[in-house]
Amino acid sequence: MFTVLFDLFAAQIKKKDALDKRGRNIIRLASTSELNPPLRQEMLIDQVIASLDRKRSVLLAGAKGIGKSAAICGVAYRLENQGSKAKKNV
Repeated sequence: MFTVLFDLFAAQIKKKDALDKRGRNIIRLASTSELNPPLRQEMLIDQVIASLDRKRSVLLAGAKGIGKSAAICGVAYRLENQGSKAKKNV
């Protein structure tokens, strides 16, 4: 039993290491003003926040260069800097 728990713990550490290595914490970037304010994404940002308010998952799909990452950075920027009520629910 100890071996199984240790294996599960080791797997969680590997996942966290992979996220730290390949990902970035956009909420932290928004809080330290390292993100630029979003441009021309207001409607999409509103839709994403509304979906998160309703406890739904959000999937942004589309071709390269249409602004998926910019929209997510805009959500982080708005949640951190404008004190949206959605921040309490997310």
